[in-house]
Amino acid sequence: MRSGGRWSLNTTLAVVGLTAIASGALLIAYLHVLVPPTAVDPVRRTISEYALLDDGWIFNLAVGALAAGSVVVLFVAVRAGLMRAVSAGAATLFAWSAGLTVIVLFPKYARGAGVNVTVGSIPSGAIHRIASLVAFLSLPVAAVLLGRVWLRHERWRTSARAVVGLGALCLLCFAPIAVAVLTQPFTGVRWWRAIPLGAVERVLALCEVVTVFVLGWWSARASRIIESAVDSPVATVSGQPGPTAPGPTPPHRAVPGPGGPGSAGPGSAGPGSIGPGPTGPGPVGPGPAGPTAPR
Repeated sequence: MRSGGRWSLNTTLAVVGLTAIASGALLIAYLHVLVPPTAVDPVRRTISEYALLDDGWIFNLAVGALAAGSVVVLFVAVRAGLMRAVSAGAATLFAWSAGLTVIVLFPKYARGAGVNVTVGSIPSGAIHRIASLVAFLSLPVAAVLLGRVWLRHERWRTSARAVVGLGALCLLCFAPIAVAVLTQPFTGVRWWRAIPLGAVERVLALCEVVTVFVLGWWSARASRIIESAVDSPVATVSGQPGPTAPGPTPPHRAVPGPGGPGSAGPGSAGPGSIGPGPTGPGPVGPGPAGPTAPR
């Protein structure tokens, strides 16, 4: 993970992103110890109500760190070649970070009072709830969109399955909220009273934090493979012999060598030749071409 004895940019960013995500999660956990359950009931009251207390700055700092760390993870994932900068996966992962930022900027109520202040003609609480909805749904969608591309890749299929599974678990944790909202017209019970909202949200938040952390860890590993490939002329990101690549290549994309599709690229040698490759000195005979790039 080092280049010339120094941290590379991708490695440094990955460490910073993962540290920010872990720090945000630990601060939220600390609030549950600091604030007694009589002040914020963890079963019925949402996590964002910690922002309304005197120690609310801890909540804002925690969510801000989580949002910033997630943006860094997105940047590292794009640099590592796990996703394109302009793609649905990148857009939904950014929407998760944006939603978290809006949650901090627009609190559920006015601090110290259960009064829903307005921003223009829109209540701050409404903006807060919409941002929460966007954040909680965007991350699992991003995880599924990213992971499904790599499900059959030899090196990354385990990571892809983990990310897709975590994304599906997040959506499953969100299901009680969706059911409560959809059944409210028929039951007459307010959706936030129909379920233990605080407990459901905390389980959902835990799954989402684990998901974005695993995404960051995967991006860090992909960055490390790239750096190893740069240092070793025989290594590739995909784990197959052949020319080095600038980033992970999804299994459905071929990586042709300079000589066209199927060529081995520079530095590859066929079994019937002596020397570093087709361009090297002294071929004994017309041996077969070197290994083809993964398709």
